[in-house]
Amino acid sequence: AGSAASLLSAEDSAKLRAEVAETVAFPDRLLQVIADLRTYLRDEAEPPVLVSDRRLVKAARLLRVAAGAAGADEVSEIDLLLLQHVFWEKEPETGGDRPGVAAGSFSGASAGAEGRHFEGEVVPQVQLLLEGVKKRLRRKATALSQAAVVENQGHLRALRAPLEEELRTRRARRAALDAQLGDDSTGSKGGQTLRTFWLEKGDIEEVRERLVPSLASGVAEAEGILRDVVELAEALELEDVEDREKCVRGLLDRDASPAAAAAGRQDALGSPPG
Repeated sequence: AGSAASLLSAEDSAKLRAEVAETVAFPDRLLQVIADLRTYLRDEAEPPVLVSDRRLVKAARLLRVAAGAAGADEVSEIDLLLLQHVFWEKEPETGGDRPGVAAGSFSGASAGAEGRHFEGEVVPQVQLLLEGVKKRLRRKATALSQAAVVENQGHLRALRAPLEEELRTRRARRAALDAQLGDDSTGSKGGQTLRTFWLEKGDIEEVRERLVPSLASGVAEAEGILRDVVELAEALELEDVEDREKCVRGLLDRDASPAAAAAGRQDALGSPPG
């Protein structure tokens, strides 16, 4: 009787699904990840796994319910590990599909051809626009008119605001994952938390090995591009024409060499703003 009372009735389950549909958000970036995962399982997993539209919708609903049951108001990357219990074609005890699902969730194959993990398009778009600014400056770095300076300063300001917001988002996402895992900023690893009570030890270690470095890399990528934007903007703000042109040219020449650019970013500003 006790175990029966602890089970969710069909009515309870329907009520919970309706509640989380209203209160638990499902970020677009993660919807794209599970869509990409379906493609990965169909085209690259061995053996292939075919996931129907219906099962995809049910999986998304399950992730919302799981996140809500753990007290979260948003589905997170860590919830995707539940998909290994959903996206299989053979019986779990006889089939070998689950590891492929877990690996696909955190692999570059399921996160896009460039290997971006769970990130949006802000940084690639900013990087593309920044390269356009640099290209224009390379053509005029030794003969910058005041109008050109003002124009490019405006472009850089327009790039900086969304990039700073994206960096804050990526840092918050990384911090949230550490909190979910019970880890802290010193690198100390915690035990299971309410957010991860349903995960096995091996699952948690897989998150640490695959997802944590991926999110850290995303933060570093945004920081590096923000440094580029800030440095170039500060160079254009120099009042002395000769100093300004020399500084702009130095930054552009440095960025032409990836190794020099990386070293220069590290030395120039330390921690980026935002």
